[in-house]
Amino acid sequence: MIVQLPSNGLYGLRQVNLRTPKVGDLREIASASYTEEQIRTEFVRLLIDDASNVFDRITIYDRDYLFAIAASGVCMNRITIDFACPYCKGAGRDVMNQTVYDITYQEIVVLDEGTPSEVVKSWDGMDVTYRILRVSDEERIVAYALADYEHYASRYEQAFTAGILGQSMGSPKQIEEGIAVVNSYPMYVYFSALLFSQMTYHGVPTTCIGRCKECGRESKVVVPFGQAVTQLDSGRLINRFSQLSGMVSYKDFLDLSMPELSQLEANLRARE
Repeated sequence: MIVQLPSNGLYGLRQVNLRTPKVGDLREIASASYTEEQIRTEFVRLLIDDASNVFDRITIYDRDYLFAIAASGVCMNRITIDFACPYCKGAGRDVMNQTVYDITYQEIVVLDEGTPSEVVKSWDGMDVTYRILRVSDEERIVAYALADYEHYASRYEQAFTAGILGQSMGSPKQIEEGIAVVNSYPMYVYFSALLFSQMTYHGVPTTCIGRCKECGRESKVVVPFGQAVTQLDSGRLINRFSQLSGMVSYKDFLDLSMPELSQLEANLRARE
């Protein structure tokens, strides 16, 4: 299907052709050792036509939007989320609840036509550049952070912040130099990168509201898109195929979409 990107062509690409995820795609992602950021990028890479130059031309939020669509497609647009009520937990009770995220009901935030990819703001006489990152920028950030996996989270955060604050995301040496520059900024400038990210966000919400069945209070719940596409590990894969082995070959099984797989399983149950 053709998907219009919420960045509105910020880096030159306005739409992509996103195909429906297949069982084989889920197997490939679930069997790899990826970070959360890599899961989003690599799953989208599997599903778009000619991805060779796409990630230079879309923002990280475009990618997240495509990933949310694909992950929702795996769950037939209904991602069920288990969550603990934070209010009950604060009162010493562990109350588990469920809520559902349906992407078809989400409002899409789109950048205005002509939005610049960079802006400059002056802080006490110091000009600071703010930039909306591309997926290719983040790929280099991830590669830099993975060079010291034990400190991956902190290295990723530092490089990501440096990228937003206008530093080069080229070679690892350039990233290191950019981090050093940004670390010399006043704290309020450093943390302004977070505000910039929030103000330039585009796509669909990545949280939803859940209501506690016991106290009735509502809380914000993060949608686990990554779990939705990594749930089909080798054990579950073989188990689900074994139930259908008399109906489809393994090759055809891997070529099924999740709605097709669910329909076959429903047909099998109806015969029992």
